[in-house]
Amino acid sequence: MDARQIHTRAAIVHLGGLIGWVIPFSFANLIGVLVLWLLLRKDDSFIDDQGKEAVNFQILVSLIFLVLGILGGALIMRHLIDFTWRDGFLPGRWYWWRVADVGIWGILWKLANLFNFIFCVMAAIRAGQGIAYRYPLSVRIVR
Repeated sequence: MDARQIHTRAAIVHLGGLIGWVIPFSFANLIGVLVLWLLLRKDDSFIDDQGKEAVNFQILVSLIFLVLGILGGALIMRHLIDFTWRDGFLPGRWYWWRVADVGIWGILWKLANLFNFIFCVMAAIRAGQGIAYRYPLSVRIVR
C-alpha cells in the first residue's frame, strides 16, 4: 500500500466521527470511528495512531453529548412538571424563561456539533496530507 492510500484511510477514520450527522443515534460518532479504526489499524502504524486520536476525541464528544442530553431531559421534565402541576398556570400565558433555557440548550447542542465537525474535518485534512494530528482538549484514554 502506498503512502497516499495510507493517508486517505487515516483521513476516513477521522471523518467517521461525522456519521452521527447521518445516523441519529446517540453514540454513532464514537461507533463509526471505532469500527473504522478497528478495521483499518493493521494496515499501517500511521492509521493506528490517527485512529486512536479519533477514538479519544469522539469519547470526549460523546461525553459532551451525554451531558447535554441529560440537561435537555431535565429541562423537559422541569417544564412538563411545571406546566401540569402548577396551580397558577395559565394556558395562554407566555413563559419566556422556559423558551430561553430551551433555546440556550439548543445553542449548546449546535455548538457541540460544530465543535465535532470542525475538528474532524481539520484532522482529516491533516491526515490526508500525511501530518499526524493531535486533537485539542482530548483525553487520551485509548493509547
